[in-house]
Amino acid sequence: MNTTIDYEMTVIVPVYNEQVTLQELLKSLEEYRQRASVKVCFMIVDDCSDDDSKNIILNWCSMHEHFFFLSLKMRSGLTASIKAGIDEVKSPFLGYIEANLQTDPEDFELLLKKRFEASLVCGERDLSLIKNPLVKLKVKLFNFIRKSVTRDGMNDVTCPLRVGDTQILKNLPWFVGMQYFVPGFIKATGHNVINVPVRYKKRIYGRSKHCFFKSIFNGVIDLMAFIWLKNRYIETQIRSSNFISRED
Repeated sequence: MNTTIDYEMTVIVPVYNEQVTLQELLKSLEEYRQRASVKVCFMIVDDCSDDDSKNIILNWCSMHEHFFFLSLKMRSGLTASIKAGIDEVKSPFLGYIEANLQTDPEDFELLLKKRFEASLVCGERDLSLIKNPLVKLKVKLFNFIRKSVTRDGMNDVTCPLRVGDTQILKNLPWFVGMQYFVPGFIKATGHNVINVPVRYKKRIYGRSKHCFFKSIFNGVIDLMAFIWLKNRYIETQIRSSNFISRED
């Protein structure tokens, strides 16, 4: 039985070689859980890490009942990790946070306040606080290109803090890099998206795993995929029916 159905929100946490940050992250998630306004659990998705991340996750989950884990069979990437988590979630709402300690779990409360007003609530950081000039340039350039095409109105689509309607997120046509285009797709299907200011923390441990030029190149390719799928995406709305649907 999938026990995430017993919670109001399941937070997906993708992990790849994060042994340096994991203990601190997991402690902060547990501290937030104890104070959260809704019943929340966490799904840690290990993307075939080759450091000690998996063991840390297994040990933590064995001692904390509100933490679950998925361990992917092979290295699959960030999008696949997110999608694997989404496929397993049964709670009505789904949260998302990354393991780099640059966002605060406590800020989920800011997003949860808006969860009934939109299908997706996205954190928005003050990008002027980003000190690394290459990172700042990458974020601004990618946001400019993306916004000019998707017209999704998002200023910080790379912010790793979100809360959304689980079923709507399950129904999206996921592809590599899709996490950056979720707001655009949700708006394109007639649903609402809200931005909420959240705190931004400077990276303390490790380095970003994303190469500047590769990120920009992949972003353009992903944008082309978004355009193609958006023009061919099918979503039907039933006016009436004599069927009574139920979930087994």
